[in-house]
Amino acid sequence: MPQKVFLNMLSDYLKLVYPILPLVYQPTFHAHLDSEAYTSDPAFLRLCVSLCGVTVASIPRSIDTYGFGKHVSPGNGGPSMPYGC
Repeated sequence: MPQKVFLNMLSDYLKLVYPILPLVYQPTFHAHLDSEAYTSDPAFLRLCVSLCGVTVASIPRSIDTYGFGKHVSPGNGGPSMPYGC
């Protein structure tokens, strides 16, 4: 996924989902995000990807805004997977 989309999803998590599902300690999370720890720390990358999933699942209308509005089906080259995930 492009870095811009990745960071937009995390921003949406912090703005829209975090208030009802506070899964991270924001000061530490922001520090790691600002230092781009997701490029060198596999555990932090997994946390970020999980938060992206939580965001897309919590705000379904945002799926198209991230560019995942289409899915691959068996008839057009792959297994049926909603939103290309």
